[in-house]
Amino acid sequence: MGKLAKAGLFVSLVLGLSAVAPAGAFAWNGPCDVDTSVKEFTKLNTWSKQTGMCVGPLKLKPVYSVSGSPKSNLTPEDKLISAEICKIKNGPARGMRAFPTSPVEPAHVSADTRFLFLPFTSPDMPQTKDPWTAYSAHFNYIKNWLTYINDSGKQQTFTFENEPLELDFNVTNFNVIHKDDTGAKKFGLLFRKAAGKKYDLSKYDVVLAIPPAGTPRTGISQGALGNYEINGKRVIFMSVPPATYTTQFVEDFGMIAPHEWIHELYHVGGYSLQHQRGNNHWQNLKPGSPNYPGLGEWGLMNQSKTDFHGWDKWFIGYTQDSQVACLDPKINSTVWLKPAGVKNASKKLAVIPVSSTKVIVLESIRDYGVNYKLSPKSQGLLVWTVDTAEPREEFGSVILTGKNRKLTREPFIYFDAPLKKGEKVKSDGFEIKVIESGKFGDVFSVTPTN
Repeated sequence: MGKLAKAGLFVSLVLGLSAVAPAGAFAWNGPCDVDTSVKEFTKLNTWSKQTGMCVGPLKLKPVYSVSGSPKSNLTPEDKLISAEICKIKNGPARGMRAFPTSPVEPAHVSADTRFLFLPFTSPDMPQTKDPWTAYSAHFNYIKNWLTYINDSGKQQTFTFENEPLELDFNVTNFNVIHKDDTGAKKFGLLFRKAAGKKYDLSKYDVVLAIPPAGTPRTGISQGALGNYEINGKRVIFMSVPPATYTTQFVEDFGMIAPHEWIHELYHVGGYSLQHQRGNNHWQNLKPGSPNYPGLGEWGLMNQSKTDFHGWDKWFIGYTQDSQVACLDPKINSTVWLKPAGVKNASKKLAVIPVSSTKVIVLESIRDYGVNYKLSPKSQGLLVWTVDTAEPREEFGSVILTGKNRKLTREPFIYFDAPLKKGEKVKSDGFEIKVIESGKFGDVFSVTPTN
């Protein structure tokens, strides 16, 4: 078996084999299908087909309202309890799983982050293509996506400098890689110094160091370049891999996709958002029992294939308290959630407080927003638990789904987890049942069973 064949086998097992979906309604199987309609990502899509690498969604399906409404008698708003009760605090595990116990600087990317996309050149990485031509698709997609999910009332800003920063030293010597930030931090010190001579970096919260397109993939990868105090403000620096679509397998092959850029930005700040992959047996072929898949591949932090899930959006700050139904655990409730991918101010997340360290979270999933490639089997009511008392980083979240589900890696892990009309689950003294389901979202009942 040749190198490329081995790479394809590795990719198909670990990251999900890409496939070209036919045109037409309900044609998509999942986020790894190649969307040939996105012309600005033609090179990335061609690379995906050649290598089998999953690059995830590459456009938005904007939806601002839904048709229809449920017939059920819903629990009145005044029967909900304060959202503060549902805001459980982060626990002892490394990284962030819930609301922070105290302010952290510099915070992760938030609802008012100021981004600077800063291309560079160096003696060993000369410019061969106009930076905007090479990276505008990444820039525009990330800008449009984060703006779309931001319901906070705050505003992020996005700046792209087309004139590259000219470094007077070789970058390859630093060995900027994903798995070890030793070289990345050394490079970051010099990059920050050079950039500070040309730009007022205190105007930004995040600086992305972007190498010239065509640079060998082994020359520089995604790296945590460090957090630096600039005029009293901490600024996050991160490098991204070059737009070089080689088919020769290299480590961290898939990190040229735009979802990977944002995924990694949520790891390099003052604190890191957690993965929720259980023991990683399913996602990355780690040894161990197949019975601990966490949230599978739901949520951006779990293999970069789907949108942020609703709980992360809330404690990051994209979702307002008014969009969350915090349910009284002592009474029966009937709740309507509109789809999470709709851009409006409606209720899009429900939370049941179980204890001071555990909640049950619910959101309605449809093929809207960046989740536009979800098949009907992947749409419905997604239900999971968050337990901040769990000390292991990736084990704090568990999906609750029907007993007839069988885990597979294709089209993505736990692809059919959302509950459909008539299905129910029991957990932590509650029964949750989907009563109505449609384009308007999902209506479900919550019944205490203790």
